[in-house]
Amino acid sequence: MMPATGNGCSSGFTFIEILVAIVGIGMVVSGLTAGLAASLKNTAVVREAYQATFIAQATMEDVLLTRRVAYDNITDAYCASLGSLAVGGKTFSRNV
Repeated sequence: MMPATGNGCSSGFTFIEILVAIVGIGMVVSGLTAGLAASLKNTAVVREAYQATFIAQATMEDVLLTRRVAYDNITDAYCASLGSLAVGGKTFSRNV
């Protein structure tokens, strides 16, 4: 604090000014904290969506691989016995 001036005014902060400053800083900090919490929640949601997409893609690849293996086994069996396979109005032949 500064020493009192000759006109009877003292320099410094009053209790009300300090209280207003503390309340203002508290509001800014709480706003930043809320923004940080929302950001962290959004990051978790994005991570979970990425993991779900990865699992779905791996599952679809497994399904397609299983279907392809089953198709190859069926066509091998039919081609060995019949020489051709009719599916959906189209005839497929395969040399075994």
